[in-house]
Amino acid sequence: MKAKYIITICLLMIVFISCDKDFLECPPLTEASSVTFFKNASEATMAVNGVYNSLYLYNYIFEWEDALTDNETWNEEGGTWTYGGLANYAETAAGNNAYTYRMWGKGYRTIQRANTAIEGISAMDASLIDDDTRNVLIAECRFLRAWQYHLLAWRFGGVPILLDPVGEQELTPARNTKEEVVQQIIDDYTFASQHLPDTWSGNDLGRAHKGAALGMLAEEYLWNKQWANAANAAKQVIDNSNYGLLDNYQDLFTPGINNTKEDLFGVQYWTANGAYGSYYRYRWFRAPASNTARAGYEFHLALQDLVNEFENSDGTPFDPTGIDVTTDDSQYENRDPRLWSTVFYNGADIYGQPYNRSWSRTGYAWRKYSCSKNDPLLVGSSIPMNWKVMRYAEVLLFYAEAKNETDGPTQDVYNAINQVRSRVGMPDLPTGLTKDEMRERIYHERRVEFASEGVHLEDLIRWRRLEVVENRHLSAGCTYHTDFEEFEYLWPIPQTEIDVNPNLEQNPGY
Repeated sequence: MKAKYIITICLLMIVFISCDKDFLECPPLTEASSVTFFKNASEATMAVNGVYNSLYLYNYIFEWEDALTDNETWNEEGGTWTYGGLANYAETAAGNNAYTYRMWGKGYRTIQRANTAIEGISAMDASLIDDDTRNVLIAECRFLRAWQYHLLAWRFGGVPILLDPVGEQELTPARNTKEEVVQQIIDDYTFASQHLPDTWSGNDLGRAHKGAALGMLAEEYLWNKQWANAANAAKQVIDNSNYGLLDNYQDLFTPGINNTKEDLFGVQYWTANGAYGSYYRYRWFRAPASNTARAGYEFHLALQDLVNEFENSDGTPFDPTGIDVTTDDSQYENRDPRLWSTVFYNGADIYGQPYNRSWSRTGYAWRKYSCSKNDPLLVGSSIPMNWKVMRYAEVLLFYAEAKNETDGPTQDVYNAINQVRSRVGMPDLPTGLTKDEMRERIYHERRVEFASEGVHLEDLIRWRRLEVVENRHLSAGCTYHTDFEEFEYLWPIPQTEIDVNPNLEQNPGY
């Protein structure tokens, strides 16, 4: 039997898995053909819910991407399965790695659901839906479509732009240019930012809002070095009183605390009847710590390289020179508090007992997105903790980066970064930094603030530093290849897609 080729399947078989009640609390109850939708505003909303629901297909992909960076290592070192193969670049030449075709398929599934919803809602008679509701629903779809195109573009480069639903475009589309994809992303985010509300409430919490669209737009501008536009989009989020930093950094990763003023957008997890549970168990380490922490598969292990990145509590860099980091626990004293919130290290409390470095091959495990074995919110191996796609803290650092590139290290740049540092009790940055020095400070701040949140890989690609990191993995005890080449900043188009679509051209080098 032939394999299921993703784009073709998505174009031919678009269905909406939807909920007839609460956006966050109901598991999907029905699957309905798009022909029966769009008879009223309620059904149009159900169709949009179906677009959101597509995010749960292979939803763990974002949670695993630090394995491709100097933040963590894949537990099955040297293995070729899925992320292990991609991290080790063992399968990329063939284009058959499971990670690549899952990401490709996930993206186009969401895009095609969005396209079908947009067409149906756009065609609804004015007597069935008012203009404001129509525009908000379409804006949600365009936001989700833009996000998926962003994820596809920075992985694969130019990809086919599909804007029509089933039956209205050829099944074997050619690749658009990267520039065309970027413009489509910007157009979609711009439309979304103009029509989405500032906030949602009640059962609608978790839907995309204006702050999410503007934050994502700022990020897209950063990727394309449109610094002034990036700063402007980020500033609109900063100036909106509906968004801000939580007082307590640790609250961001406490089960049950979701959709706060800092959470601009996230993948919504809930556990009613086990529906849409998280995949965090793949991150959780194995016994013997399981008598207090929920045990898992231990696919991801934090590295000493990341631990060294966290500053001393006085703001000076941590220097491991002369310290045996495999035995000396003094290295964890008087450090940036985010270190404790990010990883379990030797002697640190792990839900009532001290963590032991012997429990992990690298000596560390992730605290972020972990939970106690006895947490009352734990259902099986799932906890109600959303995956944070974008936080307000990231927008502050977007703004600082964009302003630094255009104007240098102005007071606005300092203010934005120092807000992030002050929240955890770290001192302000030293004054008098040059533009280049400030750029390095921003890079550092992003790495420690968002460690294990799926942000670092994008940074390494966007800042063109992945080559340095990959060639450094060997010294970190990893067996990743040390001959990274420029063409590997783009991943190969899945070979299964090329086999079925003669109009798709493979990326150079593969």
